[in-house]
Amino acid sequence: GGIRVENTGGAVEASTGSGNVIVSRAGGNTSATTGSGSIQLSSIEGSAHAHTGSGNIEIARAGGAVRAKAGSGRVRVEKAMGEVEAASASGSVEVEGSPKSARWDLRTGSGSVHVTLPPGTPFELDAHTGSGTISTAHPVTVSGAIRRNELRGVAIRPDNRIYIRVASGSVRID
Repeated sequence: GGIRVENTGGAVEASTGSGNVIVSRAGGNTSATTGSGSIQLSSIEGSAHAHTGSGNIEIARAGGAVRAKAGSGRVRVEKAMGEVEAASASGSVEVEGSPKSARWDLRTGSGSVHVTLPPGTPFELDAHTGSGTISTAHPVTVSGAIRRNELRGVAIRPDNRIYIRVASGSVRID
């Protein structure tokens, strides 16, 4: 069945074979796993880790590193400031935040990747898609060859690193 945890003063570890997992306002590191179901983690003071075989993952306002993996489903991370590893075998990956000397590693087998950053965010970008296009609204100094499906470059000074790999789908950085 499903699991719901709210307003804890410490770490949370929640796991179920089938059902949704919802954790909000946790005072420490949080880990959530489900074989089949969605995961929602919000207002986590520590790191946030989520894994589902089939279902969507939404993580908002994690104070530490974020690690999210979906076999089949969308992964969405909001208000990210630290390290982010987000992957979906079949589904989109969306990450929004203000990274501070962080690495974002974003991957999807079949689906798009959408990154949203505040204007003026410094980052180094390494993005590649096997089938799809790459676009950015941020000014980027390109390094290497310019291709429709690959973009490497720097926006301002490279405090943050954004690494994106897509087998089939587009990449957008706003």
